[in-house]
Amino acid sequence: MLEIIHIVIDIDNTLLDGTTTHLKYCNLVSGKQIKKEQVTQFYIYHYYDWTIDDFNAVYDQYGMQMHDESLPLEDAIEMIQLLKQKHTITFMTARPEKYRAVTEAWMQRHQVPYDELIMTEGKLDAFLAIQGDVLIDDSPMYAEQFIKHELSMILVDYPYNGHLEGKHIHRAKNWKEIYDIISQI
Repeated sequence: MLEIIHIVIDIDNTLLDGTTTHLKYCNLVSGKQIKKEQVTQFYIYHYYDWTIDDFNAVYDQYGMQMHDESLPLEDAIEMIQLLKQKHTITFMTARPEKYRAVTEAWMQRHQVPYDELIMTEGKLDAFLAIQGDVLIDDSPMYAEQFIKHELSMILVDYPYNGHLEGKHIHRAKNWKEIYDIISQI
C-alpha cells in the first residue's frame, strides 16, 4: 500500500522560472542587460549594485507582472499533477501576502493542483506546523535550516546552492528527477 506523504513545494525557481521575469524588470529599471545564464547568486539585486531596499522598490512596482508572467519549469506541472493523485500538496512561498491573488490566478491558469497555499518567510516553522514530509525548494537559506534540523528536502540544483549537503538533502536537476526521488521516499 502506498503511503500518502505531505509534499511542500516552493514556487519561485522551483515550480516556475522566477529569475527570468525578475531580471526583465530589474534590467528595465537599471538599464543593464543581465542574463539568466550569468546568475550564480541567490539574490539577484547584487548584479545591479543595489541594496535590498533598492530591489524592494522595483519589486513593489513590478511584482504583480513578475509573478503573472513567469513560466512553469519544464515538466513541473505534469509531475505535480501526477504527485497530487497520490499525495497531499502544499505550496509554500516567501512571496508577500499581497501577491496571493496573482499567485492563485497563475496556479489556476496553469492547472496546478494543490491542497493549500502558504505565504511565509518562516518556512521551517510552517513546515513543522503542517507536518510536512519533504520540502522541495531552491533556497540556500532554507536548505541550511533543513540540514541543521535534519529534515527531508529535495534541493533544486542551482549554482547558488551547490555547496550545500546534508544527510536528508536530495538534489534534483529537474522535475522528472524530483518525481523519481519522491517515488522512492
